[in-house]
Amino acid sequence: MSRIFKKLNIEEAQPSERSVPELKLVPTIDEDPRPSISLKKTSKKITFQQIQIIGLCVAIVIGGNFAYQKYIINKIPKPIESVVEKPKLNEDELLHQEAIGLMKIKDYSKALEKFEILTKKYPNNPVITNNIGLIYLKLNDFLKAESLFHAVLKIDIKDGTAYNNLGSLKLAEMKADEAIAFFYQAILYLPGKIEPHLNLAKAFELAGRPMEAIPEYQYYIDHTNVGGDPVIREMVDKRMVKLKTFSRYIEK
Repeated sequence: MSRIFKKLNIEEAQPSERSVPELKLVPTIDEDPRPSISLKKTSKKITFQQIQIIGLCVAIVIGGNFAYQKYIINKIPKPIESVVEKPKLNEDELLHQEAIGLMKIKDYSKALEKFEILTKKYPNNPVITNNIGLIYLKLNDFLKAESLFHAVLKIDIKDGTAYNNLGSLKLAEMKADEAIAFFYQAILYLPGKIEPHLNLAKAFELAGRPMEAIPEYQYYIDHTNVGGDPVIREMVDKRMVKLKTFSRYIEK
């Protein structure tokens, strides 16, 4: 015990009449004049050096606790940010896209070859059947095109695309009244689509009913976004000018 007191520069208290030994303040080497700190609950006096030692111990404990918490946190596996990837297309979807691309550049023979591969796997797919019918319509094979569009309606009587395609076919055959009927069906089953309205306007003009074409052209104009086809939009604007001029002439 005497060794511990020597290390802390504390003199051992001699036995006295007091029941609690008194800790005497021993000046430091630099003769530090600072007074001792008395604890109210006991009569012991703690030196400044003891306070420093206690503070150092507390700091070590707190610092160790923070270090441990940091260690634990680093051990917790961090979530990996999920990267949303576009779903990969399978071979059939890629083949269908290739066929559509060939249709756009009017390479109908190669497009048909790819669609025929798909029809062997999906004989009752309305999208594929509609596209094949459109190719035959472009090739002026109206009979084959019409049979394909009707085949789609046997699969789904509410397929608006098939009605629109049949209306386009009747327009090509100069059968305005039949075209109008099909376009009305297309509008019914394709709500919000602008193409049937534009086609219906053309059918009205072909039928000699230009006044009925005006609201359909206007619908197309009102619902065409900025990224619409500028060529078609220019054509529609010109038709509207002519029809409105014609309507004013009729009213007079």
